[in-house]
Amino acid sequence: MIGIVIEKGHEPALTVRDVCAELRLSRNTVYALINSGQLAAFRAGKQRYRVEAEELRRYKAAQRANPSGTNND
Repeated sequence: MIGIVIEKGHEPALTVRDVCAELRLSRNTVYALINSGQLAAFRAGKQRYRVEAEELRRYKAAQRANPSGTNND
């Protein structure tokens, strides 16, 4: 059995499936957010993305602050 090794104080990175469940979005939508840079992710292997838990919290906070999804910069 292979386990996840986590340094003290660090949370494990989330899979795209985890992010989908948390945000209640489809895989295609989550991949679109990653590819557009709206949701930062890193590659874990050739085809797998992971999202840091802190990044998901940041994204959710930004969505609460700007629910329409438009950028007013």
